[in-house]
Amino acid sequence: MSDPQSLHIFLSFDPKDNATAQDLQRQLKLAFDPKRHNLVFWNKNGLPPEEYRAKAKAFLEKSHLFVAVLSMNYEDTPDVRWEAATAVEIQRHRPTLQILTVPARAVAVPALLAPFQSALPASETIENHELARDRQLLRAAEAARAVLAAAPRSNILPEAKIDLPLAIEDSRERLLAQTDRINHAPLLTLLKHLIENVKTKRVVLDVEEKFKLLREQTRLSQISVAELADKAKPIEIELQHLIRDLPEADLVKNWKQVFIRDYFQFTDGIRAAATVPPFFVPVDEIAIPETLNLPVGPREQESLEQIGLLSFEQKSDFRRSLLLAKDALAVKNYTQAYTYCDHVRTKIDPQSAQLYEYLLITFMQKETPARILQEAANGNDRMLQYVLLYAGRYQDYQRDGKCPSSTGPHNLAIASESLSDAALKLYHQFPNDAVLHTGKHAESVPDNRRTLRVILDNTLKICRLVYPSEELLEAAVVESCGGGKHHWLKRVDVVGGHFQFIPDGHFDLLGEIQELLDLLQGMEANQLGKIVKQGDLLREDLYFSLFAKRQALAWQIAEDTRRRRPFTDQRASVIRFVQSCLLGANMFGDPDDQGRGQSFYRMALEYLLPGLLVSPDPAANLSLRWFDLDEKGEVCAHPDCKSYTFDVQAIVEKIVQDQSGRAGWLQVQPNIKESVYLNFVADVEADYEEVKNGLQWSDFRRWKDETARTQIISCLRRWVIAWRAYPERGAVFLQKCLRELTGDGLMLWLQHTPDTLATHPDSLAFGYNAQAELKMIHDTLHATDTPASLETSESALRQTIADNLFGKSILPAYEKIKTGDERQRPACARLLREALSNYRLHPDTRYLDLVWRELTEELKFCWIDITKAGKAKAFTVTNGFDPEAVLRELNETHPRLYNLLEARERIADRRHANQIEYYFKEISEFRYENRRPEREIAIEIIRNIKGIYLYYPKQEYLELPLRELNGNGRIRWNALLFGLFPITENHYENKYFDFEYKWERAEIRRLLDQQYVEMQRVLKEVGAM
Repeated sequence: MSDPQSLHIFLSFDPKDNATAQDLQRQLKLAFDPKRHNLVFWNKNGLPPEEYRAKAKAFLEKSHLFVAVLSMNYEDTPDVRWEAATAVEIQRHRPTLQILTVPARAVAVPALLAPFQSALPASETIENHELARDRQLLRAAEAARAVLAAAPRSNILPEAKIDLPLAIEDSRERLLAQTDRINHAPLLTLLKHLIENVKTKRVVLDVEEKFKLLREQTRLSQISVAELADKAKPIEIELQHLIRDLPEADLVKNWKQVFIRDYFQFTDGIRAAATVPPFFVPVDEIAIPETLNLPVGPREQESLEQIGLLSFEQKSDFRRSLLLAKDALAVKNYTQAYTYCDHVRTKIDPQSAQLYEYLLITFMQKETPARILQEAANGNDRMLQYVLLYAGRYQDYQRDGKCPSSTGPHNLAIASESLSDAALKLYHQFPNDAVLHTGKHAESVPDNRRTLRVILDNTLKICRLVYPSEELLEAAVVESCGGGKHHWLKRVDVVGGHFQFIPDGHFDLLGEIQELLDLLQGMEANQLGKIVKQGDLLREDLYFSLFAKRQALAWQIAEDTRRRRPFTDQRASVIRFVQSCLLGANMFGDPDDQGRGQSFYRMALEYLLPGLLVSPDPAANLSLRWFDLDEKGEVCAHPDCKSYTFDVQAIVEKIVQDQSGRAGWLQVQPNIKESVYLNFVADVEADYEEVKNGLQWSDFRRWKDETARTQIISCLRRWVIAWRAYPERGAVFLQKCLRELTGDGLMLWLQHTPDTLATHPDSLAFGYNAQAELKMIHDTLHATDTPASLETSESALRQTIADNLFGKSILPAYEKIKTGDERQRPACARLLREALSNYRLHPDTRYLDLVWRELTEELKFCWIDITKAGKAKAFTVTNGFDPEAVLRELNETHPRLYNLLEARERIADRRHANQIEYYFKEISEFRYENRRPEREIAIEIIRNIKGIYLYYPKQEYLELPLRELNGNGRIRWNALLFGLFPITENHYENKYFDFEYKWERAEIRRLLDQQYVEMQRVLKEVGAM
């Protein structure tokens, strides 16, 4: 059996949360199988302060899980803040370290830890929560185990599989656009990767050999520019025929993936570096200039014809230096060649186009295009300025006919193309992706916006001043529209029925894009036979780029979920994607000319309105809500959009109007509302069902009433909103509100206080007046002639409310009261008053029966006592509750059901029973054991029983007093002569209690004789006569 795997876990917590952290540690030990895992926890006890951070960092370096136990005190201690920062920093180079937050108490998650997964759902904590503490600790331990199991081996996300809707014609068009390049090496390399057929590949290899031969002849100046053009033209035509007739059957099976990798570079792969084509060394005879570049000021204006002329020595030096430079170029000594040329420029500085052509080609080969662009990107554009200077001077002198060169235009094109290839190589090395790198993923890549901005600016400079290069311009167009590395838009507004694109910086983004497009169109117009991507191909490139980004985003989100690292800010990614789609549609138009359904607007709507489109792309299926319903039931933007300054409602309206016009928007708007409405209703039902499931438990899993009430209030308000959205069919939601508010739902929203009906105080505490809402809903339903209005009459609602209050509140609370527990007497009195108020709400005698039985049968407490004079009085004073008045009220309400004479009898029976029980309990059956205290008790009992008889004259009540006074009881009432012989005189102890037993006996006999008279009196008192 293998040894258990060691798992190092670092618990970070404030000292005040030590108890929670220790319990969590114990729960973690129980969650892992000790046979498979050996848990090693960080222990900081006993460490000297000066050694703490060093040892803590050493433990973090080998840890597998970092758990932050959060509370409001978490960031109070410097060491705890350091622990969190160090763990985040270590995770960047140690992917197996997982970070988990566990909220011990309600707290806002620190910004540093916000991107990481929480062990408990939002708003739930371990301490001070409605769920049991042990249950929350168990859930946290299970979450930790799941997070550990999902730990990746590398922080680098695996490459997403991109599948573009490419056709063979798409590939042909893009390959043909590269056939007129000076450097054909990238195109031929791509064709060799794509073609599988041996015969077809043989043609490509032959073309490659022919171009190599021409390049070598060019470098050695063995042919002229005209001869180069004549010889290259047939080869280019042959290559174009090959591409136009290239069948898909001759390609490799995965040709689409190869094309995506090598041409679009949407996926990582090894792309052959583009070699710089050799410059065409000028073959013209070196023309000796006659003038110098001397300044001409006001004083020299008079003798202009005498200055700026080259001397014979200068001319000789000029010719000799250029010949030496030409020889150095032949042996590839570019530094020496540039030194000769620069010597002429600095010492002589003649006005010669040939000189600046030599300066350009020697400087480019000495410094290399890659170094020139890299230095410019790093902020040192001195070398690039030299290139622009030499190219500009050459063009000026060539235009003025000063020592012109026949090879200059060709070399300018080579210089521009080589710089473009270097810029593209540098551009594709950037790992940035504006759509993917949001949230915490943005921290994983450097911010190359400034560098990329420099490259874009220099792109325009090179194309303006040197020579336009289509491949660099095309990449710049796609990048500026948001299909490349960075996002250049801050926000998109809808102003006056038009999209207004606000760039993220101080530059004219739309103007730059238009200038790039104008340069591309100018290239095709100014160069005969030049093949440049038209607007439809550029539009398609941008569409394919955004299409690939959407697939990569969907894959990244799925990978984040699998790794338990929710680092992607999905809403920010989608907003950037949508803004790029809008910019693309603005620059190129939305509908594609080929009718392939490649619509920018559709891609945007697939994110914003996924439920309204036919066959949406599964990659756009994200669990994001962009719309909601406001209090009036109208469609509004989701609240989360405000923090992103994204007016989704105006944008969607503008998109639909652009596609279908105002009439189309009027048709689509109801569908949008319907879709939002259905999602809105589904969310409410899900929340209500969640509360229902939470309240069905009777153990620690049961929700706390305050939490459940808060969520139900939200559901009630949203049901009213759903009704306002569609009043004609929303009555069902008002009925749901009525069902809940009347008590047929999950909770009670009304209660008696205790004599009137009012809103539950917990509901008022949360700002919800259930009584007012109930009235509003009732009035609304009755304002419409619907079947629901008949079912929700006021009498029916009263009955439902009363039944639920009685069945769910009054009766259960009454049954829980322990009989005879005087501490609960006030609560019982309140329940009886609530039952009376419930009867006033709805006249059902069930509610009064409870009061009647409690007062007369005394199921829980004794309520009415009887004085010695035979009068009723309250047993105890309880918050103003008068039981005798309540009995009279019951009798007045229902005289037959609640008879006062019957009530007197029941009460008298119970008081008599109390006295009998008291008698047998306190007075011994052996007379000699009874002394003065027992005599006092007996006298009290006799007088009380006489009062009970006066309250309700029943013969049985006087049996005990009569038996006792006749000498057959437990107390001797008469005196003894000499202590032995009984006599009729009153016992001497009776006088202490003012008791004459013979008179009392006579009085009792009189009451028995006049029982009829006493009954008549009682009947008159109760109103029976």
